[in-house]
Amino acid sequence: MKHIDIWDYLHDGTITKIEGNLPDISVTVEIAYLRNMFPYDGDSIILKIKGCSLAEYKLWDEDNNIVDISKIVSLEPEIVSVTEEESHLNITCVEGELFLNYHDIAFELDNGKPVSITEIKNASFKYWDAWKKKHK
Repeated sequence: MKHIDIWDYLHDGTITKIEGNLPDISVTVEIAYLRNMFPYDGDSIILKIKGCSLAEYKLWDEDNNIVDISKIVSLEPEIVSVTEEESHLNITCVEGELFLNYHDIAFELDNGKPVSITEIKNASFKYWDAWKKKHK
């Protein structure tokens, strides 16, 4: 499953590492506020992406898409939101857009512990509910 909504739960997270080669890559998203909702120290959630046929980044002030994974990581894209297009996901970031197409995705904490989409969703909702109450 693509679990498209994961990208919304990772709002404000920064892509700090991409390992592997297409079609199977691991994307590390540093997102301390969400990661801190889980036990044990850490600041990142890792997305294990399988069957990835598209991974490109478009800076808004550039003409060409970036296809070099190391170059994408060097820009440290900060995730804002996601939409699903006909042929790919369009992940809006602070300075551009990340285009991904993949067949499956799984998640783990940066300590190697697997975590489900439901656990990430619940942690995200819990965090943002507490944030709203605190900032009324």
